[in-house]
Amino acid sequence: MKGARPAVVIATCVVAALLVLAATARPWVTVSRRSPAPTADRPDAYLETTTDYQAGDVAAAVTPLALVVLAGALGVAGSRGTARRGVAAIVATAGATIARVAARVALQPARAVPDGPVSAAGVESHAAPWVAVVAGVVVTAAAVTAAVLARSWSAALGPESVDPASADAGEPPDDDAWD
Repeated sequence: MKGARPAVVIATCVVAALLVLAATARPWVTVSRRSPAPTADRPDAYLETTTDYQAGDVAAAVTPLALVVLAGALGVAGSRGTARRGVAAIVATAGATIARVAARVALQPARAVPDGPVSAAGVESHAAPWVAVVAGVVVTAAAVTAAVLARSWSAALGPESVDPASADAGEPPDDDAWD
């Protein structure tokens, strides 16, 4: 991403964080259990129950970390120099942690269930943790790019980067201000 534009890197972090938040609203793990439920006429009867667990149940850190990424994307846009690199490092750490926690749930769903380990035969992992893994990796890559390229970006990433003399003269802002 050499020469990456700040707006693209920041937008990438925001979109990936929003994907993580959307994934947290979906089921991450489904557990099916059979328990004996004998009755007078059927002593060998079983009761089958199915429970869906979302991110808050099996990976509670993912939602707050996605919010850290959103806030950090704004911090990268609003800071400069060493502060921008520091905020980008925090965002990269949050993205990597999202990916690690979500991968643990996706790869070992039976161990992630809050009721304790259950037999793997009755556990199903869904796509939502994998979406969070990919989004976490994307956030990490974008934030590392921001940290590395922070020196080459202009000091301000917002409207204050427009030359006041050209704004007063009615001329369009310099498109190279982002490079």
